[in-house]
Amino acid sequence: MDRAWTNDKCGGMSLLLDGGAFALLDHRDLMSHRTALLVAPNKSLSTALSNSLRRAGYRLTVVGTFDAAKRVLNRHPDVLITELKLAEYNGLQLVLRGQTLGIPSIVVADKTFEHEVEQFGAAWLSPETVGEELELTLGRALDEAAASSVGLWSAGIEADAPRATAVAAGEDSFFDVLH
Repeated sequence: MDRAWTNDKCGGMSLLLDGGAFALLDHRDLMSHRTALLVAPNKSLSTALSNSLRRAGYRLTVVGTFDAAKRVLNRHPDVLITELKLAEYNGLQLVLRGQTLGIPSIVVADKTFEHEVEQFGAAWLSPETVGEELELTLGRALDEAAASSVGLWSAGIEADAPRATAVAAGEDSFFDVLH
């Protein structure tokens, strides 16, 4: 069955099926299956982020400590959102742990830390603009994570190109000798 995704004017997604039939999928339905780990010891920030994430359709786990966050990261949430300051640890340490699991991250921190957060491969979010910027930052973080995983996948295909060329020419390749 041939399928193609197209954006509609309502902000949802349309799935084009064989024969020209359309099935309309609302992006909020797609988002409702996403999970987020929120690490926020600051109660007021935790409440603001939680409300915004739930409105965006995320299933949410909220913790206030680094140790609790480490345990939840092993459940592989779709996204990690953490404050920078976490008592004796910091959110960048969680970002590094999340990266090893392929989890995109957002760090809530003052503007002075924006560059450092981005150097660690996370998206930066100002605590002053959480309500207005969270969904945009989430989309950017998830898009960047998807693009980087596609890049890794396509790099693997390019690595197989010499083998494909040798096989097409009827030659034994190094890969055939190993298998």
